[in-house]
Parts: sequence; C-alpha cells; structure tokens
Amino acid sequence: CRSSLSASAQPVVPTRYFCGPLVAFYFLVGSGSFDLVRQGIPGPSMACADTPASQLLETPNFRIVALGPRPIGRATGDACEKLRDELVKRWFVRDVASGWSPKCEIVLHQSDTSYFREVGQGGRSTVAASLVQRKDRMISLRRIDIRPRANWIAAALPHELTHVVVADLTPSQPLPRWLDEGIAILADPAEKQGRHLSELRNSIRQGAEFRLIELINLGEDYPPGGRWGAFYGQSASVVDYLIKLGGEQRLGDFIRLASATDCERALVQAYQCRLSDLERRWHSHLRGTEKTQLGNLRLVGRSSN
Repeated sequence: CRSSLSASAQPVVPTRYFCGPLVAFYFLVGSGSFDLVRQGIPGPSMACADTPASQLLETPNFRIVALGPRPIGRATGDACEKLRDELVKRWFVRDVASGWSPKCEIVLHQSDTSYFREVGQGGRSTVAASLVQRKDRMISLRRIDIRPRANWIAAALPHELTHVVVADLTPSQPLPRWLDEGIAILADPAEKQGRHLSELRNSIRQGAEFRLIELINLGEDYPPGGRWGAFYGQSASVVDYLIKLGGEQRLGDFIRLASATDCERALVQAYQCRLSDLERRWHSHLRGTEKTQLGNLRLVGRSSN
C-alpha cells in the first residue's frame, strides 16, 4: 500500500515495493539536451555496484539509466519525452508543461535480481514500478524501475509514466488509489484493458464489485487480495465513464477539487451529481443502456427523469 513514498506498480499488489534504499541520480553530463555517458554508473543502491557497465541518457525531463549492457540511444529519450508530452496534454497538467524538476529517473534493470533488489519481492508479479516522493507539499522525486523486458516503452512505460504525470495534478498529496490506478490503466494496451473489464464483469456476476463509496473510502490503500480484479476493473471503468461524461479536463478539475474537499463534494461541483446517481448511471452504462450525455445525470436539487 502507498506510504509517504507514493509507490505503484504494474500490475500492483498491496505491498510497498520500494524496500531498498531510494536515492535519486544526480549526474553532471553536460549542458546539451541529450548527453549519453558510457561509464560504470552505480545503480540506485550500492547493491548494484557489481554491474560491469552502465549507460546514462539525459533528456530535458528524464535521466535514463541502463544497468548492464542493454543499449540506449537518443531514440529512447525521444520516445520518453514524446509520451510525457502526450500525457501532460491529455490530463491538462498545466503546472509542469514547461518541464520537470526534479527529472524523472528511469532505471532499466539488467536482471530480475537487480529489479527485485530495488522494488522488493512483492514485485515478482510486476514488470515495472513507479515512485513519486513528496516533500514540503512538492514532488521531490520521480522514478520508474523497469524489469528486463522487450518493448518496455510500449508495454510498461505508458502505465507507469501516467502515474508520474498525474501526480502533478495534486503535488501536495497522493491521488486516491482508485483514481490513480483507473487513470493509469487507460494507458495500457487494449488487450490488457479488456482483461480488466472481463474481471469486473465476473465480479459483478458474483456480487463482488465495490460500492462506489467503498472505492472512495479506500483512500490511498488497496483492497484485500481477493478483490484485486474487481478493484482494477472497476477503477478503470468508473474513470472511463467520468471521461465520457466530461472529458479529461473535467476529470482533472474533479481530482483537484477532491484533494481540496472530498470526492462527494467534488462530484457535485464538477459533475452536478450525487454519488448514488453516478453509481446507478454507471451500472446502467455497463449494461449498455446508458446515454452518456452529462445532462442525463440528475442535477442536485432536481428529481430524476
């Protein structure tokens, strides 16, 4: 579960992944936009010092460290910057549009052993993990650890980088867990999103889905292990439904309002609906009968049609 070091992983299990020492990288590699240094660079903990060779690629918003022989080049940096720009624009994260400080560290591990050393044994079911650390109501560390896998930029980075980007919607405190995971899942490949939806439908058939008030009351925590499938599927489905109602910008407004007040009040202000109305309409939407225009929601103080 998330502690003051706000951690997430793909897929996520309810443990604190970052069990090893957490040290941000600070390497002076020059003043250019892209500077690649080939040298022995110790990893995020001294346990990685046995790595025979490492590479560092620095871009305007990232420090990408490849532990071991995995090659990195400017195309890798370009892809990371491009994805960040897309996510910042999609989620209307205005405060960091010009750049990140500190930069986001991306660690490409050379082995599962190296990866588990940093994220903990709970990471055995994950392919990547992200970390956002806050200090004095500001984000003080951004980091993504990648397990050795092919095509990590397409398969793992979008989910984890989404966590890092949307953290700037509420830089002084973590997002509610269901919102954080629901948004990140929407960056996953369509096949994986489909699996989450199937798990949600199975949970509904079994009567194991969450009431929306349950999701909200989880706060920064994960549910018990037996309800992970329902949690991920339902979080993504509710977030997707809110986007259908008002788009990403309104969802961002809702998140900011919720951080200042609470989810119930934020729903009223951003979507002019009560939680009970949203829950009923969302269930109807899943059954394929919902008209998703915002006007179909019962406005506060009015009777429903």
